[in-house]
Amino acid sequence: MQEFNKNQLRMTIVSSVALVLTVVVILLEDVMKKERFFSFIMLGLSFILLGVTQIITYKNTKKIKSIILAILYLIIGIVNLVLIFTK
Repeated sequence: MQEFNKNQLRMTIVSSVALVLTVVVILLEDVMKKERFFSFIMLGLSFILLGVTQIITYKNTKKIKSIILAILYLIIGIVNLVLIFTK
């Protein structure tokens, strides 16, 4: 079983809470028939948080899979934020 240190556990909790809040904001914007602006910002930030969590996981486990996921999450998050602010 994978050992979690305190930083990795904190980032996992923060990422999970951010994802839940993102889903809530998406649902609220859908119910209120508003344009999805804040939900896209939160989605980009959530992906960036997931990337940071994977970087911390990589530092603890040294698995290549973690750094590949971190790069993927960070690219998705940054592209999402760039697209929403250049629209």
